[in-house]
Amino acid sequence: MRAFVTGSTGLLGNNVVRALVAGGHTVRALARSPSKARQVLGGLAGVEVVEGDMLDVKGFAAALEGCDVVIHTAAYFREYYAPGDHWPKLYAINVKATVELAEEAHRRGVKRF
Repeated sequence: MRAFVTGSTGLLGNNVVRALVAGGHTVRALARSPSKARQVLGGLAGVEVVEGDMLDVKGFAAALEGCDVVIHTAAYFREYYAPGDHWPKLYAINVKATVELAEEAHRRGVKRF
């Protein structure tokens, strides 16, 4: 199985990637920073890092081609760390981008999300 994992450098995402690789699966790991992905994922065999950001789903959507499943662990949660109104960014990433990701996955033949 080939999985596409968003949030691959986060706590949940990197553990999902590791579990998939341990199970013999290949992974396309979405990361805003390829250097951080290399550091966090430690060059795991079977992992292809895809540079991209949930604020630009179309920018990485082609990498969904050939994947069997999307495991979406990326989220914006910084409202706990800084003052101000974070709702616009929360909505853009956690709602709009998630819907756009699901639509792109469907459009590209991914069967599970």
